[in-house]
Amino acid sequence: LGVCLGHQGICAAFGGKIKHSPGGVAHGKISEVEHDGQGLFENVPQFCRVVRYHSLAADSSAIPACIRISATCSVTYSGTDTTVIMGVQHKSRPLFGVQFHPESVCSEHGRTIVENFRRITLNQLPDSISPRLTPVLKTFEGTPSPMEGLVDSGAPSKGMTLRWRKQRMTSTPYDPTENIFIRLYGEGSFPSFWLDSPPDVDSARFSYMGDASGPYAELVVAQGASPNGGTEYVDERVRTIQLSNSDFLSELGNRLQSRACPQPEDLPFPYNCGYVGYVGYEFKDQCGGPGTHQSKLPDAMMLFADRLLVFDHRESDLYMVSAGYEGESEELNAEKWFDHVEGELELHQEGNLKHVAFPFHNTRSKNTPMPIFHLERDRYEYIEDVRECLAEIREGETYEVCLTNRIRSSSVVEPLALYKTLRGRNDAPYAAFLRLSDEWAVCCCSPERFLRVDDEGRVESKPIKGTSRRSDDPDEDKKLRKNLEASPKDRAENLMIVDLVRHDLGRTCETGSVHVPKLMEVESYRTVHQLVSTVRGKLLPQHNGLSCLKKAFPMGSMTGAPKIRTMSIIDRLEKSARGIFSGTIGFMALSGALDANVVIRTAVVHKSGIDIGAGGAIVAMSDPSEEFNEMILKGRALMEAIAVTLTGSGGYRLLG
Repeated sequence: LGVCLGHQGICAAFGGKIKHSPGGVAHGKISEVEHDGQGLFENVPQFCRVVRYHSLAADSSAIPACIRISATCSVTYSGTDTTVIMGVQHKSRPLFGVQFHPESVCSEHGRTIVENFRRITLNQLPDSISPRLTPVLKTFEGTPSPMEGLVDSGAPSKGMTLRWRKQRMTSTPYDPTENIFIRLYGEGSFPSFWLDSPPDVDSARFSYMGDASGPYAELVVAQGASPNGGTEYVDERVRTIQLSNSDFLSELGNRLQSRACPQPEDLPFPYNCGYVGYVGYEFKDQCGGPGTHQSKLPDAMMLFADRLLVFDHRESDLYMVSAGYEGESEELNAEKWFDHVEGELELHQEGNLKHVAFPFHNTRSKNTPMPIFHLERDRYEYIEDVRECLAEIREGETYEVCLTNRIRSSSVVEPLALYKTLRGRNDAPYAAFLRLSDEWAVCCCSPERFLRVDDEGRVESKPIKGTSRRSDDPDEDKKLRKNLEASPKDRAENLMIVDLVRHDLGRTCETGSVHVPKLMEVESYRTVHQLVSTVRGKLLPQHNGLSCLKKAFPMGSMTGAPKIRTMSIIDRLEKSARGIFSGTIGFMALSGALDANVVIRTAVVHKSGIDIGAGGAIVAMSDPSEEFNEMILKGRALMEAIAVTLTGSGGYRLLG
């Protein structure tokens, strides 16, 4: 059975010709198929709806005599009605082809088509061969994955023990987490982290914060093909383990296994201590992608947090969680830390906040110059890159390219001050503030979930493709929402990424478990409407959150499809590493749970300036000038927030 390119290959192998599709480029396009009702199409209704991903097609005027056409679809292109071949069958050999994708989430009767092919295949077997496929499938599914090695197969050592104290939060008219973070972790405390879910966002319930002050804290760093891989050192702040990219996930897996701790029933949140940090886009070289560019920052950094504050926004509870081992001294250390936190919280509740000295001192002033931003690739270069993407799409090399640009400024801003501004202007369920170095920090306001894995192996991803601004006028806002929901371009973008994410999760999930409970639903936030889909599955027994992350990284919404080929196109067009942007920030818990975002709407703040990533999905319907404007629009909120933080107003200059 040849699907799409395989279908074209069958035609070409017997002398047929492949040309640009007479119906034009069709990527994520839904069409009605008319067929002969035989072979693959037995018991398939006429004019069933299928999803097409192709720029090329078999030439109907040059079909070999040994091939018969079994299905077509009618399309109107440039005002002309035409027919595109959708299915073929060899007249004497068991060779079948379909131009469409029966496995797509929006294709109808795909299961029937595959079952027909299975039946035809079994009928072709000699009588001497027993078609007992089910046991073979079970044996295959139960075989450990040879590529992972993420967790040592030896007997696990004794894991860590959790201790916690719960405190009711005093009711206030404001969100207290910001001031609590500043009080406990803002005064030059690094490494430190804040996984920040605003309490007024329906999909968000828990926020987490902490630092490296615990006795078992450590920082695990992946630095490309670093010759220092495998070194370990201790500075005045934290023990650091430096690894090469190739050793990073396996070492994390081994360390998590040695400290594994089941999730207590009394704790309603999934992060019960463990690693927290980021995996940057260039880590794709360990996930099947090319390794063209090298980031100036580590490709991944994970802090082991053995002390953690957790805010339950729904129940107004605060949890202090400590991970350690059995013993009286461990108990005393945990209680001492609980008492310290409670003392600081009492001072906070009394309003006795001491002055916070930010690591990079800079005070807002009307005399501060307006920030100036520079595009790495100017308007002309970016538009030319979009045109190159469109040429690749027309030639069938890719369906969708998630092209990005870098926006930079030499302005110096306090990272935490900037993050305060950002979170006050944008409600994002997967926001984060990371300060894992004294040289730079990450301010992230992401609305997109890359991957969640719970301690029972249930997986969820929530790709976003399609964004519209909001309006203060209720009628206009409703119209903007409906326009987004009905937009052919946005729906095609979203569908392509949903199918890609389904494929990625299917690499580690049980057969038949991957499903889409929510397809292209509009979610509304303070400033934007977004077209969001939800993809879920159940991990195979031999896989875990880390192996799932490795198979699915980077998130398809930041690459395009097909993923590997498109990443090569991106690396050729983009002139530098994306770094943390387009990667993921999240946690890997002692229980085996994992939750990670997609790093978008993010500024990386250095002592000497600021880096922002922005871009958009290029598809066949894209207009180069509009794509440039969309890239600028996506960076605007960050540039305005930087300007407000520095000068008190949102004014800035953008060059390029």
